[in-house]
Amino acid sequence: MIAQLASCVVLLTVIISWPVVGVSQDDDGQIIINSASVELMDAKGRLSVDADITLPREITAGLNSGVPLEFIVELQLQKPRVWLPAANLATFQRRYSLVYYELTRHYRVRALDTDVSRNFRSLLPALEELGELRDIMLPVTPDQASKLSAAKQASLQIKLNSNALPLPLQPVFTSTWRLASKEYQWPLN
Repeated sequence: MIAQLASCVVLLTVIISWPVVGVSQDDDGQIIINSASVELMDAKGRLSVDADITLPREITAGLNSGVPLEFIVELQLQKPRVWLPAANLATFQRRYSLVYYELTRHYRVRALDTDVSRNFRSLLPALEELGELRDIMLPVTPDQASKLSAAKQASLQIKLNSNALPLPLQPVFTSTWRLASKEYQWPLN
């Protein structure tokens, strides 16, 4: 009777602590795009994105040790086709860096294309800033402007630029230093 009671207590303890154990061991980072929108008018474009970015433990440790991270936001405007994959009419890339400065103990998010930067005291607000991009200007060339009226759908991906990492950290086949969102697609108005 006492042995059965002890085993029930152990089983109950395992069941109660199971979610906590699962959360503490799950250190996979991810990028989830919640929403995105593109405005195209008068040969100009604007992109707005709302994404949740979490970094794996290893990438966070590297960032806090001085490894700069570069993220690429890639937008493709496409024309769907019936029997073939969608035709890509234009591709736009925006690059952002995330750096930790040990001396001043702050994180800096910088748009590499415009050289605009913001500083943050902790990592969470810096990742929120990186995931909430508003009214990002898209450089539409005159050649692209004539094609964009045919664009009916958009595709967006945010990823860590593994080629910008220091050489020993660049993934060859598989690595925790690979981080990318799933492709987010939506129809254009």
